[in-house]
Amino acid sequence: MVAFTQISSLENFFMLKLVVQLKEGTVRLNQVLWTIMSLIILTSACSFLDTHNYDFPKSQYRKLDMTNISIGMTEEEVQKVLGEPVEVIGFRFYESWHNIRVLQYLEVWRRFSWSSLPDCVKKNFYLYFFDNRLVKWGHPGDWKKEADQIYESKIR
Repeated sequence: MVAFTQISSLENFFMLKLVVQLKEGTVRLNQVLWTIMSLIILTSACSFLDTHNYDFPKSQYRKLDMTNISIGMTEEEVQKVLGEPVEVIGFRFYESWHNIRVLQYLEVWRRFSWSSLPDCVKKNFYLYFFDNRLVKWGHPGDWKKEADQIYESKIR
């Protein structure tokens, strides 16, 4: 018979009900077997759907709403809106104690676990902070060149 240890209590109830009906003669054996097979398939399919190999950090599987981001926000304020960044792309320390920090944020679209295709990135943003204040954001580029341009425009 089927091992009952891996089947939920609701499935146990239906299986026990079928066994009783089988003993009473109100249901045929092939109906019981089809029901048991269906329950096993459903149970294994649900656990199969829950497993997923994540191609990116799990925190990046979310919607990025850049409408609530504005120039001048601190890094902490941005993280309250967008969550944790996927990575610190770079950090530059300039003379006179100024610094630029570049954070990367992703919005990733999760594919179904039965798909052999990798998850795909829907949005990819670099956020530039000059002395802990957001001064620019946009799609990835040469972050060092961008950082130097930001520094030049802020100092001069």
